[in-house]
Amino acid sequence: METVGGGTITTLTTNGEHIVAGSETNHGPLTLGTSVNAILPDTPVDRMIGTYSVGSQIQPTIPLHLNGLTGGTHPPQDVQGAHSRTYTQTVGNQTTRLSLTVPKALYQYYQRRMRVGDYGAYVSDTNDDEYITRLAEQFKTFRDRNNLSDREMIDHVTGFVQQLQYTRDEPATGYNEYPKFPTETLVDQGGDCEDTCILLSSILERTASGPTGV
Repeated sequence: METVGGGTITTLTTNGEHIVAGSETNHGPLTLGTSVNAILPDTPVDRMIGTYSVGSQIQPTIPLHLNGLTGGTHPPQDVQGAHSRTYTQTVGNQTTRLSLTVPKALYQYYQRRMRVGDYGAYVSDTNDDEYITRLAEQFKTFRDRNNLSDREMIDHVTGFVQQLQYTRDEPATGYNEYPKFPTETLVDQGGDCEDTCILLSSILERTASGPTGV
């Protein structure tokens, strides 16, 4: 770990868990699988550097440093309460009614996360797995109860995200480009096209139906 100008910068390596901030700061450990935004040092290269996951199979081949960590890497434990949402949508002649409860701590955590350009990082984030999986399971139960094909279930998932309220980034967030994590879109019950695409991929990934890339 290198301390530069009073701030902490940590070099990514391929060895286990990395502590990105010490006891003298308010940053916590960065666990394996957590996505971070990486930037290049002042060394010219001819490639793009995006989002990497510490400990993943794909590792940077040149020295990279973490930049812009602004808090803990896990949802806060001191935030109480939950957001309860109900979603009703009709596809064809069939109506689905889904419900989901998301801890306020998780929603607040995602609101504070740095935004990156790699939309796959939003889909693969694991902190909301439990809640996206619960929603996916409701779709699978609906499929089995109504004897639907996987294709028909995908149509219902697509209809679900399409019937969420469309909101533009700037009026809603104050930013021109502000991709949301799936949990944010679910709690807000809306977003723009990139947000609903991220949510759609996240749900389909957990139903094992259709493509999972965005």
